[in-house]
Amino acid sequence: MNSTDFEEVLVEPGSVVPLDIGMATQKTLSELTPVFFRPVNSTDGTLKTYFCADETRSSKALDVFKQVYGSTVPVLEDEKLGMRVLVDHSIVESFAQGGRTVITSRIYPTEAIYGAARLFLFNNATSVNVKATLKIWELNSAFIHPSVSYEFRLSYITASPLGVPQQVIAVNGKFPGPVINATTNYVVIVNVWNDLDDENLLMTCNREIIPIPFTQPDGDIILLIGDWYTQNHTALRTALDSGKDLGMPDGVLINGKGPYRYNTTFVPDGIEYETIQVDPGKTYRLRVHNVGTSTSLNFRIQGHNLLLVETEGHYTSQQNFTSFDIHVGQSYSFLATMDQNATSDYYIVASAREVHCDSIKVNVVVFTWVRQNTTASGARPNPQGSFHYGQINITETYILRILPPVTIDGKQRATLNGISFVNPDTPIRLADLHNVKGAYKLDFPDKPLDRPPRMDISVINATYKGFIQVVLQNNDTKMLSFHMDGYSFFVVGMDWGVWTEDKKSSYNNWDAISRCTVEVYPGDGQQSWSLWTMLEYGILE
Repeated sequence: MNSTDFEEVLVEPGSVVPLDIGMATQKTLSELTPVFFRPVNSTDGTLKTYFCADETRSSKALDVFKQVYGSTVPVLEDEKLGMRVLVDHSIVESFAQGGRTVITSRIYPTEAIYGAARLFLFNNATSVNVKATLKIWELNSAFIHPSVSYEFRLSYITASPLGVPQQVIAVNGKFPGPVINATTNYVVIVNVWNDLDDENLLMTCNREIIPIPFTQPDGDIILLIGDWYTQNHTALRTALDSGKDLGMPDGVLINGKGPYRYNTTFVPDGIEYETIQVDPGKTYRLRVHNVGTSTSLNFRIQGHNLLLVETEGHYTSQQNFTSFDIHVGQSYSFLATMDQNATSDYYIVASAREVHCDSIKVNVVVFTWVRQNTTASGARPNPQGSFHYGQINITETYILRILPPVTIDGKQRATLNGISFVNPDTPIRLADLHNVKGAYKLDFPDKPLDRPPRMDISVINATYKGFIQVVLQNNDTKMLSFHMDGYSFFVVGMDWGVWTEDKKSSYNNWDAISRCTVEVYPGDGQQSWSLWTMLEYGILE
């Protein structure tokens, strides 16, 4: 605990005095929350003192409640005015005259936070000087959000993961990029410089972190698996824009490296492959992510069991597998114990998963086993603070139909309900914040329509804090992955054919997994997933 004292600080009429307590300050007073006394002469000639807290300028956010609070406070004759103010991020609790009047304010600053917070004395009187004596305590226990900072610079480098030199995107000159290592409740600050010649850069962080419901493993191993093309991303985009299909990928990478040369015919010499060093008898947490483009991959470790414990920030009911299908965009954690012969090496395998009718049925059974661990500690993913999501009223239902890619204006495009989304000139969130007219359209249909496909800037106009149902109906001929950026959803059901209201009777209303990416299988042209999610923002892309 540190303290700073200020003795008899003079504050002249109409002035503001900054107090230097070793913290940074805003360049301008764009956000401030005054807490003050206001003496006034009453109609009967007596002096009354009001104690006030003004939230009206506390935040630049437009969607928060901001009010002025005040109450009279008894002040004895010849008694000095005094207040005690406790500030803890979004809470400002103020006590006047030893607690005779108390005001608790909830504020939501966007700029005056953490190291940018600052303390000022002000005097709005017209002819009275004020002298103030202050003692400022900085409580170490209040710092519940330490921070870590990262600097990421994106650029092109030449790499040959499959033996063919090609241009790839690197972070800080590395492919794959560095790992962000942070502890629960840390504030992660990432500054990104885009040195690419492409402005459409997307970075996403979609994992929630809560205490683990298993014994702390002996180490963490991160495995990024994914299909790979020997053409760079600009060439692939050009192919799509000319109406062509991408075709089959050229291989599968693990942590940006090609396959081990298990066969001299299929794998050329000189390709770098990944190796993982482990200790016999120890248990490791494998964090496996499919970062590919279009290929579902079966993941396994030769001779070892994989205990599934987590997916995309939510802990699962634990179950052992010898192999596991991981679809594009999905992330899983497995516990693997190194319990085999320590004198041998073992293959880590990520192989393309063919989607035939027979294997579809097996995959569906496996997926239904992935359920929420409802006894794990941590924040609950709905506003009721529990997993009783089946009791929440559904505000809207959106049926999204996916058809095989089509040619629109000469370009190969995928569609949802006949619309292929086009990025607007002004980013949607920025346009919404500044009320830019015409930047996007709120006319996305809530069900499939019988009309020609088109490219448009249509977005779903969902209800703020609504609990919506999304039905994904796959009329394509291949398996597809769907990702909801920034949100998690409950995967409550799957069935064949066209979705109808009576399908709700078969939903899992108890322990459905909550995640942000789900695969949807094709099946006789029609197969449906039902997803439930709560929206905290009114526009869903």
